[in-house]
Amino acid sequence: MSIRLDWQVETDIAAERAGEDPAARRLRRRQRLAIIAFTLLLFVLAGGVVALIAWRLNTVDTTLRQGVINTARAEQNALKIGDLSEYMSLMRGGNLNYIPEQTARFNRYQDLKQKGAIQFSGNIDAEVDGQRGRALVEELINGQPTLALWYFWRYPDGWRHVPTDYTFWGETRTLENKTLSITYGSTDEAIAQVLFESAGRWWTAGCAALGCTTPPPLHIKITPCVSCAPRWDDADPNLLVVASPLATAADRAPLELSPDQEEAIAERLAEHSFEVASGALRPNANSDAAWLQQTITEWLTAATLGRGNPAQIGFIQSVRDAYGAETIPALVKALSPNSDISILGKVLGQPLNALTVDWRTFFQWRLALERELLKANNQKDFLALWDSGADALVNARRRLAQPGAALAQVQSVTLGVTAAGIPAALVRTTVNNVAASVEFHIVNGTWKRFA
Repeated sequence: MSIRLDWQVETDIAAERAGEDPAARRLRRRQRLAIIAFTLLLFVLAGGVVALIAWRLNTVDTTLRQGVINTARAEQNALKIGDLSEYMSLMRGGNLNYIPEQTARFNRYQDLKQKGAIQFSGNIDAEVDGQRGRALVEELINGQPTLALWYFWRYPDGWRHVPTDYTFWGETRTLENKTLSITYGSTDEAIAQVLFESAGRWWTAGCAALGCTTPPPLHIKITPCVSCAPRWDDADPNLLVVASPLATAADRAPLELSPDQEEAIAERLAEHSFEVASGALRPNANSDAAWLQQTITEWLTAATLGRGNPAQIGFIQSVRDAYGAETIPALVKALSPNSDISILGKVLGQPLNALTVDWRTFFQWRLALERELLKANNQKDFLALWDSGADALVNARRRLAQPGAALAQVQSVTLGVTAAGIPAALVRTTVNNVAASVEFHIVNGTWKRFA
């Protein structure tokens, strides 16, 4: 037995290869090519089958969508010519109220037609999901474009208009930038675009006005809720939930936010701006700090929208006009849960009676607070609003004896000094259209009622 070296083994293998039959080698090569070709053919066939299925599904989807569009057009035509019988033949509901509701809807359309207030543009977009369909129908109301949202179900006799299906609101989409993201169903595409531009501007400007120059990212979710007011999500303090206008509208929704919707959203954003700027301040409900929080929020809402009740926002606006925009952030940061109105004098470095401020809304709130405390039989907090001197206590007890007295309406405020040299405010009011007056003194740096 002999030992074979590695070079001898390699030589033998090479010799075997060199001696292979060329015909066998060609056969083996053809077999490999045939396997590759067969594999490629399988891939091509599979791709063709997938493409055929996709084409077929797309064709079916297109046919179904067109069916929804055709039914919506038929409904439009019935509304145009005032054919109630044809219109009702397209309705199908699962409850007893549906048919009367659709009759009332038909009549509303006819009223708009008689006034020349409605036109049908002919623009209809539809989506289908199995047996259910959804159409967005453009209507011009007094020349302004609006969207009507109609739902359909495919019965054996064709598509029929059915009640709104809030589970079929379209695919989820998102608009986002560095400071704002909006999540919505595709049905709300138009209003999401409007809100994205408006809310982003309101949020950054409002937060800056109160001193939070780097606002946290804001999230908004548009949801198909019929009667939901804008609200902050319980789990995410930076998520604002907003109802879709298409869900809350009776027949149609404009392609923009209504003034009421704008105000509700702007108010929530103003509240959140205050919360961020103040470090999540939670004022005592009966404190001046609570009123300052409320009036600053109202002022910011009005400033955000460029509209509002001048009398309602007069206090903060007068502070800003007289002492500069930087005063508002300083005041917000200085507040504590039990701050009284003297905090404003401390921020500005002046006594309250020297300030150039519109005091009417503040004293109106104080009078309203007194009344609420009396109704709640909260004598401790009621008396805390009054001067503790003997004469003032006599007046306070007289007021305590009249808990049901009508709320006085503040008309004007005049600042001055009493004969004893005490800074005072004479508040002229009306009670049931009868002129009256209320007097406040500055005690320990803050306003206390005297008479």
